[in-house]
Amino acid sequence: MIRDKVPHGTSRPGKEVQLVWQESPFQNKRFDTCSVVGNGGILKGSGCGKKIDASEFVFRFNMAPMGDKYSRDIGNKTSLITINPSMIGYRYGKRKGIDVKSFTHDLSVYGDSYLWIWAFLSKRHASGAFKVQEALRATGARNQVIFPYPLVTGALISFWKKHISAQRPSTGLLLVSLATQMCEEVRLYGFWPFHADRNNQRLNEHYYDNALPTKVHKIPSEFRQLQLLHNTGVVRLTTHPCQ
Repeated sequence: MIRDKVPHGTSRPGKEVQLVWQESPFQNKRFDTCSVVGNGGILKGSGCGKKIDASEFVFRFNMAPMGDKYSRDIGNKTSLITINPSMIGYRYGKRKGIDVKSFTHDLSVYGDSYLWIWAFLSKRHASGAFKVQEALRATGARNQVIFPYPLVTGALISFWKKHISAQRPSTGLLLVSLATQMCEEVRLYGFWPFHADRNNQRLNEHYYDNALPTKVHKIPSEFRQLQLLHNTGVVRLTTHPCQ
């Protein structure tokens, strides 16, 4: 099993952040069923919400929108949510720190889920991640922040770069990898890189908008890898309406 570790940062003005490494909160846990929820446009109108929520543990990523508007298709349950460090600065960055009020407001829709941040891809990313952790502590938020151990992140990226010609694998693919180590049965929803479904109906890029994907990732190549995992029984990939 992949074992990650959780650093708790403490800092004072003018002081460097000190990290105390702790064992993963999932070290001795194994979940029977897990849903990994992608953000693909194929989820819109899918009616998959109840099936997603029926899993024991639900992964979501990049703090994608939730709420009554989407619940029938994506569900309401969240066990772990991710945010990329670059998104912290883009969405919530201020001249000195982050917009704590906006961040905690957006995070609240995920309840007391774990907050997973890929903190150690660069020094700049780590700085933003630490600011989020400190902000959540200051507000008394119940979300436990997890920074995956750098060797774990590096091993996952190195593995997938052998199979995918991309600058970096997407958060979705990395989460699928994590789920296979934590769960007996892994169910995937919202992973579909095409702009039309199996019935040739037009789809947006995401279930909530039509923003174009970054060129850093090779999503069609990743999808082929997910199909291989599905065909060999490692995961269950849902690419049709759940009704």
